[in-house]
Amino acid sequence: MDHDCSFTQDNYWFRYRTGATVIKDDKTLLMYSETADHYYSIGGGVHIGEKAEDCIKREVFEETGVDFEIVRPLFLIENFFKGKYGSIDNKTCHTIEFYFLLKAPKTMNFKNNSVNMDDDAEKLIWLPIDRLDEYDIRPKNIIPLIKNPPSTFSHYINDEFL
Repeated sequence: MDHDCSFTQDNYWFRYRTGATVIKDDKTLLMYSETADHYYSIGGGVHIGEKAEDCIKREVFEETGVDFEIVRPLFLIENFFKGKYGSIDNKTCHTIEFYFLLKAPKTMNFKNNSVNMDDDAEKLIWLPIDRLDEYDIRPKNIIPLIKNPPSTFSHYINDEFL
């Protein structure tokens, strides 16, 4: 079944997703869409009955056209925020985001035809790691985790309501 693990109840929205951390040549690979107006990890919604590892492999291939190797699970973020665009505009949002460290192949020829959950075009962008604080990357607490990936699997909370 190809349905994302997500639901909307009244003014609340929940989603279980995976995210990729890819680092090469002192840069990290992120997505950007004009609708969202911020940067975020490659990845997407886990389908019902799908393992997180299978999801990240599928999502990264769908979004890049490239097979990346999983190095290891990296961290889990519970993310609480107010939706500010598209189908989640003004919704109280809660996501569980399972991130993996991926190894970039030596050569990459991206075939990006990716769209976000509102069918808006997404762009793959390499951002310099030493300048990540200059960009609007969400959730915010992935910035230090990209700069210095934890050595063991860790759990974090990003709560924009605090």
